[in-house]
Amino acid sequence: MRDNSIGYLKKIVIVMGILIVVGFVFLGVELSKRIAAKKNIAETITQDSVITYLNLPKNARVIKSFMDSGRLSLFVSYSENGSETAQKTQRIYLIDTKSGAIVQIYDLSSE
Repeated sequence: MRDNSIGYLKKIVIVMGILIVVGFVFLGVELSKRIAAKKNIAETITQDSVITYLNLPKNARVIKSFMDSGRLSLFVSYSENGSETAQKTQRIYLIDTKSGAIVQIYDLSSE
């Protein structure tokens, strides 16, 4: 009876060892796929980059920025004459990330 239980134990240990090796091989393959995919994404971003310049006053501040569906939204605040006590102008610039073109400017200032 004792020899029979040791035989089962040996089989279980061998099966568990095989499962561990298969698991590590699977992890290695998946990690290499993900690393290769990240490199391709980084290359795409750097190749398709567009530089856009906004003519903003020196005292302009980007309060918030959002990016969604290939569009960049910039919430910008500044005063017209550069004074801190002057009324603030607030605008949202909607920029297309593919072409770099300013799609829309929303003026939020209350007059």
